[in-house]
Amino acid sequence: MQHIHLFFTYLGYLFRAKTRHGTHSPFVYRLLEEVIYKRTCQEDYDAIVQVQRQYKGKQQQPLKHLLLLHQLAAYWQFKHAAIVGFEKDSIFEKTIKLGNAGGKVSIATQQTVPNTADFVIAAAYAEIKEMHHNSVLCVIGIRTSKEANARWKKTITTNEVTISIDLFSIGLVFFHKGQVKQHFTIRQH
Repeated sequence: MQHIHLFFTYLGYLFRAKTRHGTHSPFVYRLLEEVIYKRTCQEDYDAIVQVQRQYKGKQQQPLKHLLLLHQLAAYWQFKHAAIVGFEKDSIFEKTIKLGNAGGKVSIATQQTVPNTADFVIAAAYAEIKEMHHNSVLCVIGIRTSKEANARWKKTITTNEVTISIDLFSIGLVFFHKGQVKQHFTIRQH
């Protein structure tokens, strides 16, 4: 029964989802162009596939998710990251470190978000209480269950959130003070 619900949810998503040309936000358009739709170079792609193979069976994640996280880390070169709701030494930790190859990144694995984190990867069920200005929250599994979807919807309606992007299975949330609140449903390639 859950598969049928997920199928119809996906159809609704496809109907609502836009591409970069359907967005009217320069910030989101640039993010789509330079991060989400950007092709990963072969060397980085091979490295991420290797990481995925190391975690086969344990913390399996779709390659599409790992490539997106890698691109986000490479684009912003985060200094402080946090992984909430996943175990230590996770596949996400290795992916972020690959993306931040040129810079140093400290990664905290815990159940709460430290207020120094500028990039947070969280399970859909994790409780995110506060984020600071210019930080990015990446929520994994926003449609894994009705509860996860309800928490995602609650997260994006909080006052601190200014931009949220629904990529069907991953949600991106941005905290930019002084910006108008906007929500985008984007079709990922």
